[in-house]
Order: sequence, then C-alpha cells, then structure tokens
Amino acid sequence: MEDKEMKSNSVQTAPMPKIAVTIIARNSEKTIRKCIQSFAPYVDQIVVVLAGISKDKTAQEAKNGSKKVQLFHWQEDINNEGAINHFANARNYALSKVRDDINWMLWVDSDDVVVGAEHLKEIISKLGVEDGCVWLRYDYASDEFGNVTVSFERERLLKKSLNWIWRGRIHETVTPSIPCKYVRSQDVYLKHNHLAGESR
Repeated sequence: MEDKEMKSNSVQTAPMPKIAVTIIARNSEKTIRKCIQSFAPYVDQIVVVLAGISKDKTAQEAKNGSKKVQLFHWQEDINNEGAINHFANARNYALSKVRDDINWMLWVDSDDVVVGAEHLKEIISKLGVEDGCVWLRYDYASDEFGNVTVSFERERLLKKSLNWIWRGRIHETVTPSIPCKYVRSQDVYLKHNHLAGESR
C-alpha cells in the first residue's frame, strides 16, 4: 500500500493593505508632531507637503513626528503672507507623492489627531471590492469642558486606484474618477486641535 502525502487545504489570506497619510501644512509647529504621532505606527507612508511659506519650525516638527515622514514643498499661487490660494492644488500635489505600492490614502490636517488609528487596516480589510471610500467622524469643535459642540463626517479613507481628485480653491472637496460605494466606520475618528497655527 502506497503512502499518500496528505495536503492540507491552505486558506489564502489577502495581503494587508498599505496606507499613506497626506497632510498639507503651514505654520503648524505647535500641532503637527502630535498629529503625526497619533497614526504613524499604523501606516506605511506619511506625505507632508509644506504648502506656502512657514515662519516657524513646521518641517522640523513634522520630521520629529516619525521617520516615515517625507517632506515636499508647494509654493505655487501664494499670497503676500506666504499662504497658498488654492488648497485643492496642494492636496492633489500631496496625492501625487503617494507611492505606487500604497492601496489606501487617509488625509488629515496638521492640527488634527486620529483616534483609533490602530483600527485603520482592520476597517479596510473588511471592505467589499466595490467599496472605495470610508467616511469617518470629525469632531471639529468643543466647549471649555471638552464637550464636542460641532461634529460631522467626511470622506477620509480613499482607495488609491480610483484616482481621487481634489477640487475647490478654499472649501475643497475630493471625488473619485471611477464611481464607487461609500461606507461609514465608527472605529476611527478625527479630532481637531484648535491651537494657534495654520492647519494646512
């Protein structure tokens, strides 16, 4: 009787998604390090675009936030104070610096913190093929006691392959070039830090 080698049915698991975070920042030395440290251990690339001309140590503080930070400069269309006039163009420039091996992108401002960032890849791993965007809660304002007074949702996690484009000079919005489904998650949210400084 011949011995037959038993082969177990191997279960193929999908590779872990890779996430990039994009930030545009100016005069953000008081907030950007805390912002980056809130998510740095859980993402694969951090793109920081120094938008306009900063008068402080924004670049240094960004670098101090994580070794994953890559700094780029955007100084087109700026006003007399060194601030940019077209935020969508700066955000699109940030998207253009995301690596080819990245699957998903999260955008934040330099005066935000990400709460629950350890759940980002878990959220993505549970999405369907047709899902291309995840809305996350944004706690924008609080009273003197720490109670949230302004909170809303925004499209935050974006599937890179859908070619997202920012539009709008100031109140910018982002849309995909390829239609997709949007879903919501309560496992991660962003919190705005109202310290002095430019958030973008």
